[in-house]
Amino acid sequence: MKKIYAIFLLVAFGLSISAIAQITGDYKGTAYVKSTLLGIDETIEDAVVTLKASGSEYCLEVQEMEMGGTSFPAFEFCGITATQSGANYTLTAAPVSIIIPELTIPPIPPYFPTGGTFYNVPVTIKLTNGLVAGNTLTLKIEVTATLMVGPIPLQIPITLDYSGTKAAAPFEGDGTENNPYLIYNELDLSNMANLVNANETCQQYRDKYYKVMNNIDLTMYASNGWYPIGFCLEFPFSGHFNGNNKKITNMRMIAPLLYNGLFGCLWEGTIANLEIENAEIDIHCECPDTGEFFAGIVVGYVGNSGNGKPCSITNCSTSGKVSCSTGQKTALVGGIAGLLMSDCSISACYTTATVSCTSEVTIYVGGVVGAAINNNTISHCYAKGEVSGTSNSNTHVGGIAGILSWGYANIFPYGDNCTISDCFTTGKIVATALSATGVANAGGVVGVAAMINSAVSNSYSISEVKSSAWMVRAGGVAGARHATISNCAALNPKIVCVVPDPYFGRIAGSVWDDPLINNIGFSDMLNPDGETIWLNKGLDKRDGEDFTAEQINADGTLGGRFMSGKGGWTTQNGYLPGLFGKLEPMPDFLKPNGITSTTLSNPIQVYPNPTSGQLTIDNGELTIENVEIFDMMGKKIFEEKDNLTVLRSYDLTLFPTGIYFLKITTEQGMITKKIIKN
Repeated sequence: MKKIYAIFLLVAFGLSISAIAQITGDYKGTAYVKSTLLGIDETIEDAVVTLKASGSEYCLEVQEMEMGGTSFPAFEFCGITATQSGANYTLTAAPVSIIIPELTIPPIPPYFPTGGTFYNVPVTIKLTNGLVAGNTLTLKIEVTATLMVGPIPLQIPITLDYSGTKAAAPFEGDGTENNPYLIYNELDLSNMANLVNANETCQQYRDKYYKVMNNIDLTMYASNGWYPIGFCLEFPFSGHFNGNNKKITNMRMIAPLLYNGLFGCLWEGTIANLEIENAEIDIHCECPDTGEFFAGIVVGYVGNSGNGKPCSITNCSTSGKVSCSTGQKTALVGGIAGLLMSDCSISACYTTATVSCTSEVTIYVGGVVGAAINNNTISHCYAKGEVSGTSNSNTHVGGIAGILSWGYANIFPYGDNCTISDCFTTGKIVATALSATGVANAGGVVGVAAMINSAVSNSYSISEVKSSAWMVRAGGVAGARHATISNCAALNPKIVCVVPDPYFGRIAGSVWDDPLINNIGFSDMLNPDGETIWLNKGLDKRDGEDFTAEQINADGTLGGRFMSGKGGWTTQNGYLPGLFGKLEPMPDFLKPNGITSTTLSNPIQVYPNPTSGQLTIDNGELTIENVEIFDMMGKKIFEEKDNLTVLRSYDLTLFPTGIYFLKITTEQGMITKKIIKN
């Protein structure tokens, strides 16, 4: 079936954008081509004519035509105007002359008895009728080609009559920035997914602008599950989706796809101003084949080729849950997105969703994003849901990101330059690795900040952090880190490690390479032994500098690290710093609740210190409930429980020379003292 493609490149000669949208589109109809001299009298059914808007003038472009032995090449006809009359548009233009590079004709006796091919042929084009009436386009074009018979010019006229109709547009608007496609309901959203995902229409619809006009309920798709927009890397969404501060509710996904979310794959596009409420991604499969699995409530996979095109998720929020088991597939799972590949950002987003995943192989689980690989930024975000992961290999779990900067396959073998800034978390963090050699990294903000030249800054966590494995790394901010951590606050209630010899710290569980700068840790945070003894205190140390409950409540900026109007924070004494103009309530465990060692009315005396053997505790009028001694590694080596109301002495003669920590619990509070054994 032959087709003629006529492309009108339209821009405003008095036409509004809405008017252009009315006449542009695909028309299908009948083309009648006639030339007496060439012996052509041919009707072409289902001929397609496409009208488009672009440039600074109206042009008509006709593609190559093959008719009755004549090959007429493509030509462009410009200088067309459109005049509106009621609901109709008249297309007019003065005749124009162009040069056709090549024209093939059949035999025309007596002038050209054998036919032939002619080059640089002068052609005159005249639009004698052009009308758009409703959904019908009518054209009459006269083309006159001039061929030379020796010194004599021979004019060959060709007429083209066309009439076609345009199918109803799938959306209001034309998909441009100023006139986006409008999404009114769940049927429009599903239609958008179908058009972006289909081979026949993906090129036309995947890179357009879309705007949501109403709140949308996806309950009607719950039984079979929502099928994502841009379901894979071969068919991604590359346009711009404006949620217009509307809600999409009750999205449910149950099919074992590789790219999961409202959007499956976002490639060099943007998603903004969207709230997804009560979402459920509940996918469980044996998945015997290796590979990757991506899941996020907004989008599973986000990527960019690094050519400067925008790639971002902005001002979005989610609630609900992400729960998956992925068999032999590496899982990258988050409450907003599964993976940020390269040169992308997530900003001004938050989630209250719970996120959990199990797998036989390595997994990356984050409250906001599972993994951010290369040159990505995550800023002004928070996560409040519980985040957990269990694997038979290595497990990386973080309140904001499972891993930050990471070598990914052969694409970015040494991912770098990723940042997390101005973020906070409140939900419990749990990482479990079941194999005999598995590693579990758990962090209040990030499980692993893996590479140098990356950074975590001006962020805090009040999450309980738990790690269980053959090797565990657990920290209030990061489980493990190469990257710089600066101006952060670890306000976690406790760090829990289920392993004989864990790596843990108030700021970071294990530390390599780049520095720790100006960080603080809650002074009463419990270590894995249930104690408040931390051996690496200091602004540039693994445990950060002590910050008491009194200081936290008296200084809403946490020592100037979170200032109102700076980094998007809102602060007030008695509250934790909050984002988006809101304050965070102070949890009970951070509220002052008793007399501390610095305010005891009858301070306890411990002497002599240093000591070569005997150590005396003078409790004054206080009743001592418990006495414990810890070595430099935080290991408890002595404990006595009793209501002690008298002067007590302890023999440390057999203790090796070194530094110890004495923890004394009374009815009025707890005190910790450093003891030196000579």
